[in-house]
Amino acid sequence: MKFNMFYIKIVVVAATMLFLGCDSLIRDYELDVDPDLLRDLTLLQYIEEGNDTTLTMYYDAVKHAQMESLFSGRERTYIVPTNNALRNLLNTAGVSAVTDLDPGVVKNLFLYLFVSGEIKSMGIEADKITGFKTLAGDSIYVTRNSSVNDPYRMNLNTTGGFIPSSIQIVKQDYVFKDGVMQIVDVLPVYRKQVRDTDPVPDGVDYSSADKDTIWISEDVAVYQGNKTRNYDNDVCRLVSRSGQVRYTFMKFGVKPITFAENLVSAKLHMNVKKISGSNYVPNCGVFKTHTSWNQTTLVWNNMPEFGAEISSANLSFGWNAIDVTASLKDLYDSQSDTASYGLKSLNGSDIPSSAVEIYNKENSANFPPYISLMSAIDSELQLNVSLPVTITGSDGVALLKKDQLSLSGNSSTYNYTDNNIIYVLFTPPTDGTLTFYGLPMKKNSQFTQEDMAMGAVKYIGKSASLSDSFELKVQDYIGGVYPEHIQILVR
Repeated sequence: MKFNMFYIKIVVVAATMLFLGCDSLIRDYELDVDPDLLRDLTLLQYIEEGNDTTLTMYYDAVKHAQMESLFSGRERTYIVPTNNALRNLLNTAGVSAVTDLDPGVVKNLFLYLFVSGEIKSMGIEADKITGFKTLAGDSIYVTRNSSVNDPYRMNLNTTGGFIPSSIQIVKQDYVFKDGVMQIVDVLPVYRKQVRDTDPVPDGVDYSSADKDTIWISEDVAVYQGNKTRNYDNDVCRLVSRSGQVRYTFMKFGVKPITFAENLVSAKLHMNVKKISGSNYVPNCGVFKTHTSWNQTTLVWNNMPEFGAEISSANLSFGWNAIDVTASLKDLYDSQSDTASYGLKSLNGSDIPSSAVEIYNKENSANFPPYISLMSAIDSELQLNVSLPVTITGSDGVALLKKDQLSLSGNSSTYNYTDNNIIYVLFTPPTDGTLTFYGLPMKKNSQFTQEDMAMGAVKYIGKSASLSDSFELKVQDYIGGVYPEHIQILVR
């Protein structure tokens, strides 16, 4: 009988929303019609009973991390990532299931999604940034849109200082007996923006470095507006306008090189023929895809799924280079013979006629995409300090701090600031996980010394009583590598 009443209430609210011209989201000002719509259920019961099949992975993750006891009390808000958001996390971590992650890693990530206080759209002042304390100890920031079309839409971390910035709450104001649920399609993490690594200055002497080039073997674009047509012979395109989306796929044969272990730079080069759209600066994301596609048969309907994002960069007219070093290192480590990438525009959906045209290998013999490879050169970096990392609490978590590990370099020519000193995880820990802003790192993952100084790097162990270690390689922004690997003990 309870289920039937729940179903009837859903129908009543849905009908009311249609009458009001609203979309299908359950939101606070719509729940005023029936404020007790979901109050006889807990959040986990709602998912477990199959009421939203886009949240099943979240349910599994909570169970895996044994976090059920944290769902309590009306004065709490839960930021709930969809299956899509969690799949992106798994792709980044290089695993296929939530249960492949250490429970401590999941818990450390999710504590940032448990908010002390009730967040509902009607209680947030329009166009004002409101901070809320999370169980992780950090703050999450909420804003409410004041637009005419959707005046109660909320966004997270729209402060200009977070990555990712301005995450939209896609379904909002689900009120249960144990708190409020807000659903997101992108996983929020407490990641403050830091300075980018500086571009390599002119005049660096790379004469001692080994170099090689991988030329493109296949490329093709797909088009949402014609899902069954193959565009093999057309210029590769990226379009971000709604209903006019195009993606480009590129494939490269990974040739053997003698300096794979010492590879320090791999860059995807492509020549942009045209950019359309008023003042449009396209941000191009490069994503891993599977390799079993063919440029003569690929269409929108059979295109490979986009995996983990490898890198992104703003594009301009002419030649552009996007860093794909970590991806190539992974491919050489696994002895893979093919690199396959999907390219999409990450912005511009609100700009009329936004589009990018890229020369493909058929379009002009002078402008085909390619990947440049280069080995390391000697570095001027010097080790200042290297101390063990200490687990201080009962949760098995230790923060990697700059006073425990740092390098520096003295030069009248080059700028060895923290943002230009880069650590590469060479040998991961065996009994725990090294994380970057909560996200699990794997071999060849990178972070800068500035990231570390901001508290971005944590070790998460299976318990507080263990001994472990991990090994780092250190390089600078011009391609120099410190001659010795640094082993960090955990105790």
